[in-house]
Amino acid sequence: MEMKLKSRKIKELRNKKLWSQEELAAASNLSLRTIQRIEKDGISSIESLKALASVLEVKTEDLTVNEKKPDYRHTQIGWTLLTVLSGVLFFDIYFPAPPYFSIVIVLIAIAVSSLTISVNDKEIVWYFGPRVFKKSKPISEIASCEKVHNKWWWGWGIRLRPLAGYWLYNVSGLQAVEITLKSGNKFRLGTDEPDYLYQAINNAIEANED
Repeated sequence: MEMKLKSRKIKELRNKKLWSQEELAAASNLSLRTIQRIEKDGISSIESLKALASVLEVKTEDLTVNEKKPDYRHTQIGWTLLTVLSGVLFFDIYFPAPPYFSIVIVLIAIAVSSLTISVNDKEIVWYFGPRVFKKSKPISEIASCEKVHNKWWWGWGIRLRPLAGYWLYNVSGLQAVEITLKSGNKFRLGTDEPDYLYQAINNAIEANED
């Protein structure tokens, strides 16, 4: 029985161990041709999958593509931004600001109340609140991604970090996934589900390469 494997993941794990394809073949008791085919097409037998999982020190499910897995979609509530804006409104009660100030703050709060990120095999889409500042990127333009941590002084919302050369989109917390495009440009998406988002993007990249 043939199975679909994450060829990109296997390459990453092999490179992490500083192994060549020949060395991986020797360690797993598989032929070099089998390793080359798996890393190129992602097609493998159950026996080869078990051998690779053993020498790469991961679970077999970590290397298999779940073709029935639904598209990823998650909404993170912007507790940090909402707390700050609530404090501003509370301050306005005792120190009245210009007319319509409270209305503006409420509208901003609605706009940044959450950050929704969705991933499918065609694109990644993200937007604030009720589809405010909606943006997207084709999966075909993404080279890689990694889990990262932001500094608290970088702030929340939509931020440009000129020295680092990327945009940051977040509403709460410090966890994020940094996405590198094939053009070399980068951007970060804040999330309270970094593991799931990271895996969803990598699965989409794998599917797009097939």
